[in-house]
Amino acid sequence: MGIISMGWELVVASQGAGDHGDMVESFNESVKDAFDSNENSVGPCRGNVELAELQFQSQVLATHVLIEDGTAGNEYYAEVVDSGNAWFEAIERDDYEMVDS
Repeated sequence: MGIISMGWELVVASQGAGDHGDMVESFNESVKDAFDSNENSVGPCRGNVELAELQFQSQVLATHVLIEDGTAGNEYYAEVVDSGNAWFEAIERDDYEMVDS
């Protein structure tokens, strides 16, 4: 959770910078790793559906950043924030929150 939260902070902080695409891709990889780890665990895990949605929205954002020359529309960032916070809520981690840019 901490890696994802901190990764998102780097995404937000890097908006407009030359390495923004790299930060988005790194965040996307962290979310994918968390999903893969959850998927490989024994039995259903709390928050699987929300984490899958976060992974999807993260990939959508990364794709738009790639095709739109290092940026994306605000709605793509907001979708990641909403799905990330839904995941934190589902796994009952009130100590983490993703904020919008």
